[in-house]
Amino acid sequence: KLESHVSSVPGVTGAIYAIRKHLYKPLPAGTLLDDLAIPMNIVMQGYRVVFDSKAVAYDRASTSLPKEWDRKVRTLAGNYQLIFSMPHLMNPMKNPIFFQFLSHKLFRLLVPYAMICLLLVNLFLTYGIYRGILVAQGLFYALAGVGILAQRIKRRGDLTGVIYMGLILGLSPVFGLVEFLRKKPGHIWKRQD
Repeated sequence: KLESHVSSVPGVTGAIYAIRKHLYKPLPAGTLLDDLAIPMNIVMQGYRVVFDSKAVAYDRASTSLPKEWDRKVRTLAGNYQLIFSMPHLMNPMKNPIFFQFLSHKLFRLLVPYAMICLLLVNLFLTYGIYRGILVAQGLFYALAGVGILAQRIKRRGDLTGVIYMGLILGLSPVFGLVEFLRKKPGHIWKRQD
């Protein structure tokens, strides 16, 4: 809603969106994120893509970590695909919502690498605040490990499960990149009943 007030949203929900027919540009076959590519094509034509809070859609959330994992990896592979199929989106002089695109869609691709760098830096900077950050990181990863065990014994809904899921989904950009580089079609959207 706030991105819409500033300028435009970079993507829409695939569950519901509407566009003016004359603004539609066909996408290449195999495009993973039509709900990002189509709106960005519209923005690049000089039009706005807005969020309407009165529009209502009902969608089913993923019911398991494996289903959410598949969705997340497919989505992130689609982000990589979009960068290479629409490189003009990476140019702040051509993309009128470059900051929204960068912060909303691309920074998430850096999360796993930032997590690894932060851990490595804190392993070497063991004084003052860095020691506290390292302890907090260690606790986070330990709780994620407990979450793994809790998932295996079918215990759900506790904080460790949430931390585990957050860690796993935080690492998903690496697997999205692998899927994109392999060009494996296995994560193209498919209905899950």
